[in-house]
Amino acid sequence: MLSDQLRGKLLDYLDARLTGSELEQFEAQLNTHPELKEEYHVLLELQSAGVDWQPQDAPQWGRLAGLNAPRQRPATPWMTWLSLAASLSAVALISLQAQFTRTSDGFSISFNSGTSTVVSQQVEARMDILRQQQQNYTDQEIEALEKKNLAMNKQMLTAALSFNREERRQDMRELVSYWAKSRYDDRQAVERIMARQFDDQMAIQQLYTRMPQ
Repeated sequence: MLSDQLRGKLLDYLDARLTGSELEQFEAQLNTHPELKEEYHVLLELQSAGVDWQPQDAPQWGRLAGLNAPRQRPATPWMTWLSLAASLSAVALISLQAQFTRTSDGFSISFNSGTSTVVSQQVEARMDILRQQQQNYTDQEIEALEKKNLAMNKQMLTAALSFNREERRQDMRELVSYWAKSRYDDRQAVERIMARQFDDQMAIQQLYTRMPQ
């Protein structure tokens, strides 16, 4: 960021107020200081633009000339007659289709009620067809969804049964393994009891033999 002192010297340099050693010192700073050099070029362009500008008079124009100018007539006046003829034809067509009815309150006008009735019937018939098509489409979608859900339920049931069968097999394997282990343990216990009984009998016999007769 340039200091105020350096910026003041820059303005003096542009106005050719620096002389001697001060001028040489500032030019050396200008060549080595990027920000100072950039600001110098900007101010130099602004100064050049101010010198090149030349004052000019404002253009003269008459405000009343446009109001007093004669109006041009349309080149094709037959377009006006064509528009008028089209309007009259439309009025005549409406008048031919209009039906006048006298009531107690005065006259009433209706425009081609028979045609409106036919159009309403056609629209209603078309709406019935569309409603039927929509109903058929909805029924088909519901049926497809039910089939899809049924297939998914079957798959889930099959997977559950398969899982249950595997669980039952695992339970049976564990039960058989437990029963075999229990039987082995029981057999070992019985063998130990029988061995102790045999040892006891042998000890009793030895005592009998040692007793005096």
